[in-house]
Amino acid sequence: MSSITRAWTEADFRKELKSIDEYVERTQGIRLVGAELDIEFSERARCTLGQYFPKEKKFRFSLPFFNSDVPEACAIDVIRHEYAHYYADVVLGYKGGHGLPFKSACGIVRANPSTYYSKNFESSARKKEERDARVYKSGVRAGQRVKHPCFGIGSVLTVEPLKDSALLKIDFGRHGVRIIDELWLKSKGGF
Repeated sequence: MSSITRAWTEADFRKELKSIDEYVERTQGIRLVGAELDIEFSERARCTLGQYFPKEKKFRFSLPFFNSDVPEACAIDVIRHEYAHYYADVVLGYKGGHGLPFKSACGIVRANPSTYYSKNFESSARKKEERDARVYKSGVRAGQRVKHPCFGIGSVLTVEPLKDSALLKIDFGRHGVRIIDELWLKSKGGF
């Protein structure tokens, strides 16, 4: 789910919290129920993006932040940050803010251990999101003839673009049909 293209729902928050519950159980052997805690949503845009309330054992999230054009990794990090507060409270007995027990909990739940939301983190997350969305533009077309250093001349049957290259399905006649990375073939002078 991308926070850029669709609004976050309570189900989306619970799904992310559930995945953290499962991760903690798998890696730490501790069964937590963060996905079952109460969640409140604030409609006001403010500087508090998320909160965990240890006394009530509940979360609060600012919907204007989650439903803005912030990269999904940043939105997920805010959820993990609040989950780290939950973990620190329930597992470590720490209710005191952003000290060392909280930072340790951040490491366990894979959250950025900063106290405040960072535009630098957002910028790097946005760049990663753009890289991940990128699809390689192949210079090869079906029917094109290429040369392999061992199999000789072959005819490209299909081109499957990946992020940073493409897989070419090539018929080399008596050497059979092979699947070869386009950039590798290009580096060998194949076309």
